[in-house]
Amino acid sequence: RVFAGRDAVAALAGVVTTTAIESLPPVAGLEALATAARRLRGDVARIFAQRPDVVVSDGDLPSLCAARVCGVPSVAVGHGLVFLVCARPLGLPRLPWWREALKAGVASLGARRRIAVNFTRLPLRDPTAVLAAPRSVARSTAAEPREVLAYFRDGLDARLLAAIREAAPTAQIFAPRGPQGVRPPDRVAFAEAFARARAVIATAGSQLIGECVASGTPLLAVHRRGDDEQRLNAELLARTGLGGSAAIDAVDASMLRAFLERAPLLRRHPAIVPPGIDASTAVIDACEQLAGGSP
Repeated sequence: RVFAGRDAVAALAGVVTTTAIESLPPVAGLEALATAARRLRGDVARIFAQRPDVVVSDGDLPSLCAARVCGVPSVAVGHGLVFLVCARPLGLPRLPWWREALKAGVASLGARRRIAVNFTRLPLRDPTAVLAAPRSVARSTAAEPREVLAYFRDGLDARLLAAIREAAPTAQIFAPRGPQGVRPPDRVAFAEAFARARAVIATAGSQLIGECVASGTPLLAVHRRGDDEQRLNAELLARTGLGGSAAIDAVDASMLRAFLERAPLLRRHPAIVPPGIDASTAVIDACEQLAGGSP
């Protein structure tokens, strides 16, 4: 039985019967507190009515707290849990890591199991947690990839578009908003462009980084200076040797040309050691353990 909010409804509804619920606002405040209170009441009622064996959540605080209130074991799964349950690699900034760890800790309160999802292996600080790999989409290798793919989660401005066009005139560029020549996000078109990509320039979301690591595609991961999670994602990628990290306002044509010139030399690096278990398998294992009464 699936309950989902916002974008997750569209992603899941075509796969399984999905009931829409209210999503928490992304920024903490009075609105978020009021939404959380409404959701907690509703989630307690839903869990009592459904009587599930296990509740699985992607770090949704009300559902995990409701499960604890109802005495139902729960599993939290998501990339953000990396900062909570894994040790910070040397050289990565402390404060952004700690801020993300605090957010993940609050979001997963009440969970009996925590499954952190990441594209490379990190040492666990929490022995009860699991580090798992994202499931990647199979990529065709029928032809030599020759194109450049760009994706910007929050849109891009004319300056950045001009820099990309100067460095890679035929680049396929996807963003929810931007000047003429930018394509709106489309899952099918993006997957086709990714299959042809020899290099990717994109905001540092963990899922796309995972796809690039799995396929050995060089990636320049960019981030806004105030976005702790994407900054850390980009720096984790840079440590693998498969790409680079840059603040989005520092990106210019010369930086992009240098990255694209270096891209053919970037290959699967020995530092890229993926977690030993797939995230979906880890979730299934946790559900079976909890439903069977494991502590």
